[in-house]
Amino acid sequence: MELAVEKPEGIIKLYDENSGLWRFVRGDKGPAESIGSIEKTLHTLGLSKNEIRVYIYLARTGERKASEISEALSLHRTETYRILRDLEKKGLISSVFEKPLKFIASPSEKALDMLIETRKMKISLLEKRRRQRLLNWKSLQASLKRLKRLLK
Repeated sequence: MELAVEKPEGIIKLYDENSGLWRFVRGDKGPAESIGSIEKTLHTLGLSKNEIRVYIYLARTGERKASEISEALSLHRTETYRILRDLEKKGLISSVFEKPLKFIASPSEKALDMLIETRKMKISLLEKRRRQRLLNWKSLQASLKRLKRLLK
């Protein structure tokens, strides 16, 4: 007779043949949870859903041809090539000069560093543009005031 106890989330019931007892162990969400966290980080750093899919696929499987990537991820061939070109521009993947051309993911640490550095440069550029926009705005306001005085 078993007690009717509600099982906490993430707990798995396993039978231990050596002891003849049931054991309760915490289930490992492991890979699925880790990949979800990686996807969220890459999205936050500006990658699209399909760019993330391609990068993670290459990171997990190693060197692949564009046709293999396209087929494995059910992406149109032209979209796959566009994504590969964009990821290569961002420094997240590189091409291996063979015939046919193959692609490989950059190490995750290098990829994250590249994305973070790119984000920092964009923020720096926005800050510089902000200053110029504020100067333009003040100049426009001063011009409008002069125009109003002339029209009176």
